[in-house]
Amino acid sequence: MIRFACALFGALLLLTSTAYGDGLAESKDLLPLGSYSPNKMDCAGGIQTDDGSFENGYGTTSVFFGHIVMKVDPGSYPAKVDTVCTCWQRAGTDSSIDYSLVFWDSDGPGGSPGTRLAVSETFLATGVPSGLSGQFYQADVSGLGLIVNRPFYVGPKWDSGDNDNFFVCADENGPGGQPAYFGHGLFAGITPPDNVLPSVSTPNYRALGIRAVTSEPTSADCIEDLENGMVCLRDGRFEISGTWTDFSNPPVTQPLIWTPQEDINATAGFQNNPTGIQIVMRAADACSVTGTYWLWLGGFTDAGWDITVRDTVTGNQRTWTRDRSSGNFPTTTRDTSTFTCN
Repeated sequence: MIRFACALFGALLLLTSTAYGDGLAESKDLLPLGSYSPNKMDCAGGIQTDDGSFENGYGTTSVFFGHIVMKVDPGSYPAKVDTVCTCWQRAGTDSSIDYSLVFWDSDGPGGSPGTRLAVSETFLATGVPSGLSGQFYQADVSGLGLIVNRPFYVGPKWDSGDNDNFFVCADENGPGGQPAYFGHGLFAGITPPDNVLPSVSTPNYRALGIRAVTSEPTSADCIEDLENGMVCLRDGRFEISGTWTDFSNPPVTQPLIWTPQEDINATAGFQNNPTGIQIVMRAADACSVTGTYWLWLGGFTDAGWDITVRDTVTGNQRTWTRDRSSGNFPTTTRDTSTFTCN
């Protein structure tokens, strides 16, 4: 068994160094982790770095989670990520694995994974073949509304404690060209993977069996540009754009710089200095109460602003305008009727 990046919770495991075949692992029940969308297609015509054949497979010995990603370059931008295909192999008797896909921006040190962009629903790969040939499984991720403006990383996260005989296909003699990173342990998929491939134990790495299909965004899509006043909330459903005006003479108007937080409240905050948030937008799901989303707007500044929210599904939109007023601070407002759920 070849290992690298040894740590408390696990290491990378190579399929070619593992005896594989029937009877080597117990069949294990799948975890009930949500909706499954199995599909056996290979993203033909999409972004492909591998040469179509695989000489190895990479997995993990971690008792918690494994996560491995490869850099994907759509070539032209902005690009909407529609589909991701992952090639799986196995070395035991259990032939089904559930996994999610985690997307990272390439804004880490030296172009490594940095900001986590999105996490998919859980998918199920069934009938995974034993040995090196592997099988691609296609996942429709268009519902994430993920639009990128530069290369990104994507790859599966899986429960390696329950699925320790599964491997992501690895091309070790093709042209390659894109780096990959590996993470393992309790926080895999939460913090950026930071073990780069190729490594001492994987000197022949060229590409992973990870492919993607992207498309040009349409006018209905939310195209996030945080530095230039555009943020997307609720998985891209709500497009929020805006500017703010200061107290210079003459006054200066510039884009809001957003810091989004996708949680149960789906909030986005604007800050014009490193010390604190000045304006807060919130898109709350009240569909079960009023059949609408509730949009909240509040602020901690007496500067002026002009903020527009557009629902990319229904086309409904509203603009909030506030004139700068020295010493007069805004009260929080709530719109409970404009943004219907259907």
